[in-house]
Amino acid sequence: MAESPNQSVTVADDALPFTLPARVPPHNEGHTVAAWFAMILIMVGTATGCVGVCSHLGWLVVVGVVVVLCGVVGGLLLRAAGHGQKTAH
Repeated sequence: MAESPNQSVTVADDALPFTLPARVPPHNEGHTVAAWFAMILIMVGTATGCVGVCSHLGWLVVVGVVVVLCGVVGGLLLRAAGHGQKTAH
């Protein structure tokens, strides 16, 4: 049997399955120095590696991989230095 659309359901406030955070973190959607640095180097390294694969130049592929790794490590170091996403404490 179908339920009547006129029925209403009440829920006690303390029965809700979630809670709000104590403080809202800053809203910058990842637009930080660490994120920009990492993503630019990752994109340049990926493009370099792709050109190396298409040109059959193994050394250029290795250069692309090294640039990608430098981007990842550099982004992590910048985040550790305080240039990344701020967290709410």
